[in-house]
Order: sequence, then structure tokens, then C-alpha cells
Amino acid sequence: MRDIRFFMVACVLLLSGTVQAQQLLLTENRTSFSPDEQMAITYSGAEKGDRIILYHNLSMMPLRQACEVNGESGSFIPTGLQPGNYRAMLVGPDGEGKVQTFFTIGDYALPAGKRIVVISDPHVMAPELVEDPTNERYQYVMSQERKLLPQSFELFSAVLDSVRALRPDLFLIVGDMTKDGELASHELVVAYLQQLASEGIRTLVIPGNHDLECIASYAFTASGLKKTENVSIDEFAAFYQDFGWGLGSERDPNSLTYACDIFDGVRFIGIDDCHTPSRGYTKVGDAEFGGITPATLEWVIAQADKATAEGKVVIVAIHHQLLYHYVGQERLMASAATDQGESIARTLADHGVRVVLTGHMHTPNISRIRGFETDDVITEIACPSTVTYPVQYRILTLSDDLASLSVDTRSLRSSANISDVQQAAHDKVEATLGKIISDLVPRYMYAFNQMLASFAGDPAFAGVIEDVPQDPDELAALAELAFSGTLKQLIFTFYEGNEHLKVAEESIFSQLKSDCATACELVFDQQTPDTKAFLALSLYYYVLDNAENMLHSMLSDTSNWGTELADQTDDLYVNIALRGADASIAVRRAEDHATPQVFSPDGIRMGTDLNNLPRGLYIIRRGASSKKVVVR
Repeated sequence: MRDIRFFMVACVLLLSGTVQAQQLLLTENRTSFSPDEQMAITYSGAEKGDRIILYHNLSMMPLRQACEVNGESGSFIPTGLQPGNYRAMLVGPDGEGKVQTFFTIGDYALPAGKRIVVISDPHVMAPELVEDPTNERYQYVMSQERKLLPQSFELFSAVLDSVRALRPDLFLIVGDMTKDGELASHELVVAYLQQLASEGIRTLVIPGNHDLECIASYAFTASGLKKTENVSIDEFAAFYQDFGWGLGSERDPNSLTYACDIFDGVRFIGIDDCHTPSRGYTKVGDAEFGGITPATLEWVIAQADKATAEGKVVIVAIHHQLLYHYVGQERLMASAATDQGESIARTLADHGVRVVLTGHMHTPNISRIRGFETDDVITEIACPSTVTYPVQYRILTLSDDLASLSVDTRSLRSSANISDVQQAAHDKVEATLGKIISDLVPRYMYAFNQMLASFAGDPAFAGVIEDVPQDPDELAALAELAFSGTLKQLIFTFYEGNEHLKVAEESIFSQLKSDCATACELVFDQQTPDTKAFLALSLYYYVLDNAENMLHSMLSDTSNWGTELADQTDDLYVNIALRGADASIAVRRAEDHATPQVFSPDGIRMGTDLNNLPRGLYIIRRGASSKKVVVR
């Protein structure tokens, strides 16, 4: 009887409108908006403690920009959303989603000026290198790759179609044109670049560590692998003579490094930092690292000095990063940056270089650092890959007066046979998480056992070391069970860039503590609950000892975190000053709108509301003018 009365009351409330259905509605029921257009998310049926959170593209982490609901119904007006696909979700106090809606923010309008499209690491694998795709060896090798290598040529072709649509003044590839330097792959890339040239689109390239004298140049036969012909340094220069080493270029006598004028008043220097067998690097793994000889660096500096003395802007490209983009990156991936890269970057800044383009790590990062002897700043624009999530390319626009360089980042959405490139690339990285953990476990296994050894003398921890599997594969399997969820969130957050815009830092540290407890439950099955709880806390502090600064640096998107060189710059959309006193200030270019546009000094778009800004320094742009504003 009580249930019937409750049901009748609920019906009356629904009919009277007192109880509202939970829903989220977008402005004018549209699903697509321009980046500078104000839009609202209207909610109804909300309850106390509910929030509206936003997810950008395929990100697993919500954005920091969120809305605490105020009553059963109301509106949330997001500001400064960057281009992409969004998911808005109404969630309860427990974090469980109740209802969601989807919308898209369109691309920024590109400013006027000289346009350069930049890609890196296309890793084209010529189809003829795969005789039988059902070959077990081929299937295994591809399963271990985070790259979409079987689709590399298809994705390269799709990116070139985007280049054609943009009709840039220059197309630039920052190394690793091929899977592993195979002659057939180079021939295919050159043929397509020649086609672009015939259509009036100029192209320049520099070599990457997968382009020259590669020991891993293999073809896949019906029965396994066979060595296939690759390309030497001289052959590479001959192949790409029309794309950097031909007439009009000056070449360093010690390497493939070259310099040329790409526009009036703009000097380009393409640096070869490849380690190859003919240069004395013969050990397995040597090629992953980069280095510039003193003679080549001297040549580069001379070129930069000559260009700046002539009043030219200098743009440098090098395959390996010069900067580590988070604290501790050199421990996790020592080959990320070229040898002495930070020192080289600061030296280049002192010699008038304001921009360096890099690749190699397949991730979209932008960081700045000042010179040794001057306050001049160089900005490193690390370019993502076209075969690894998030499959992006950069569009750079030099203003007509050469005073600034605008950076716009766009994602490849589809190709001939892949309807959703982003999802396919995301799935490929996720499928290799087990390999990432397996690679990490042996590196830290000794230190982990050393930590446990410090407890071995206490009777309460009898047998604690014997509990730990000494087979790296077995321990890696347990680590994957405990940490894979958090690792997945961490990796994808880093791959997507602009980590600081997401609620990542707090979430990751909280999850790590829980993961350590899970790991101890799995590993120390012979210990008492109290002992396992102590070991879980010890493991958590061990993780912090080894990774706390790294995680803070990575998840706050701050290179040189905790030092006087700390920098946090938008990874995807930024405007870089190239001349004058404000050369160290980076702001995102706003188009000629009557509405004022608000930016942080790091170039993060803050929206259009001038009345509710927290204390700090801002750049306000209205039309073609801009000014600095301090809110106290």
C-alpha cells in the first residue's frame, strides 16, 4: 500500500512539473559552434551536489572548467574552449554520470601571412615491403607497435590532401619519413613530394633517426623477415636534393645540416643530428639518440648570426627535441632530446633564434627557455606524428611584418579506409600498454627489492622478499593489473597536450595511492592485513620518491618545473612574438572581432568576460590591437 501511495505522489509531482527530467540542452539545440561564439549548456532535473563536467576529444580526464549546479535548472556558459569535439556530462556527488550531450567547437580562422604546414614522423612503410600480412612474424611486430604502421602510407596520403587544401607557402617534414630507412619507402615518399612540387607546393625535409643507414630495414616475406636495401647519407641527400639540399641552399660540410631562405626575411636551418653506423654509432639502440658535433653547431651559429645581422627571422628544425618537456623525461626516455639539447637551445636563443621545430616523440608539446647571456626566449614546437595518437599536424603562420608566428594544431579525422582515425590511433596505443609496463618493470625491479630489503630484519616482515615474483614477466603482469588504469590515463593525458587544462594532477595522485594498495594485495599474499597496509604506504612513498616531481611537472604541463626556468605554454594554439621587447610573451592570435578576447601570458584563451578574472596578468585583444592588463 505504501509503495502505491509513493507511486501516486510521484505521478502527481511529474504531472505538476515539480520533478524535472534530467537533461542537458545546447544553445538553440545546435551541436556545432565557432570558437569565439558564446554558447550555453542548459540543465534541468539537477540535484544538490551535481556538477557539469566537460571532456575534450577522446580525453579520459575532464577539463578543469566545470559548473557546480545551482538549483534544479540553470545554465552553464563555458569560456575559451579550444577547437575539437566535446562531451558535457551531468554527474552526481559520487561522480556517476546521469546524462550527457555532445557538441563541436570549430577550427580557429587562420590569420593572414605566410603559411607553413609541418608534420613529423609519418614513418611511411611502402606496401610492397609486406608480402603476406597474415605472416605471424609481421603480426607480432605490428602488435608491439604503438604506431599505425600498416596504415602509414594511407595516413600520409590523407595528410597530403589536407596540405593541398590549405595551399601553404611551405610544407615541412621534421624527420622520420620512413618506417626504417627502406629504399622502397623513401622512393614512395619522394614520389609524393614531387607530386606536391608539381602542384606548386614547396617542400623541405630533414632526416630523422629512422631515415639513414637503419639496421632495422626489413621486408616481411611469406615466411618471416628479410633484410632490404636501405639508404646511406649520400643517397639520402641525392633523393631529397629538391627538398632541402638543392640549389639555393648552403650545406654544412660535416653533416646533412643545411640553410636556405624560405621567404624574404626568413632563414631556415635544418639540422641533421642523426647517429649512424658510418658516424661511429654501431651499437643496437644508438640510432635512437641524437647529437650535434661541435663543428656542426659552430656552423649553425654562424648561419644564425649572419641571418640576424641581416635582419632576418631564423627558424630552426631538428628531429630530436632540444628540451625535455617535463622533469625526469631524461630518465624515462633518455633518447627524447638530442645530446646537450637544453644547452644548444639556450645558445641558439642568445644568437637570435626564436623558434625551433622538433619531432621524434610523436607528442604535441610547446616549451620555452631563455638564453644563457640574454633574456631572449626560444620556443620549441614539438610536432606530433601522423601515425600515433593524436595524429596531428601543425599550421604555422608568419605575420606579414614577421613580428609573430601563430601556431594552430589540427587533427586528422579520417582517411580512405579509416572512418575515425583518432579512435583507431587511441585504440592502438591502448593495446600496447602491457608492453610499456613490461619495459618499465625490469628498470625499477632492483630498486624495489632494495626497498623491501630494508624491512627484512623485522620479524613482522618475514618472507616479504620471497613473496615478490622474481620473474619480470610475472611481476609485470601483476603491475599491469594494479597500475594499467592510471598509467593509461597518464599516457593519454600527456599525448594530448595541455595537461594543465584537465583535472589530472589531483586524480592521478589519488589513484596511485589506491593502485599501490591493490599491488600489495596481489604481490604480498602471505602477509597480514596490517603488514600489507604498511607495504602499500611504503610503495606509495617509494613511487613519490621516484616520480613525484616528474608527475607534477608533466601534469601541470610545466617544463623545468620547480626551477627558475619553469615554463607553462599552451601546447596546441599559441602566438609567438619574434621581434621587439615582447619577444618573451606568447599570446594566442585573436581575429578581428568587436568582442574583446582575453588571454593569459602563456597564450591560453580565457574567453571574453572581463569582469570576473582572478588576480593576475592578462593580454586583452580587441580587433588588431592588444594591451596588457593587471587584475589586482
